Amino acid sequence: PVMANGKVHLGYSQTDNDGKKNDSEAWMLGYEHTLSKRTTVYAAYQYLDNDKRAVATPAGRYANKYGKGEFQQNVADRDFDGFSIGLRHSF
Repeated sequence: PVMANGKVHLGYSQTDNDGKKNDSEAWMLGYEHTLSKRTTVYAAYQYLDNDKRAVATPAGRYANKYGKGEFQQNVADRDFDGFSIGLRHSF
């Protein structure tokens, strides 16, 4: 918690394939703010960094319904980022 109604979220993940230049790492920074007992707004930024032979793709961002997207073969040595905002209300 950073305030009475706010929370900061951090996330980090890494794959390490013994120096074979197919590693990847990702991190996320987000903020969540409670507006009322049942309503919350949030914003988050995600970043993914691939090595020269990595095949990691952002979660759901470029994947089709079979789990292989257009960029599945072309993600090596590419970086991806994304920004999310939203409103959550519980009924």
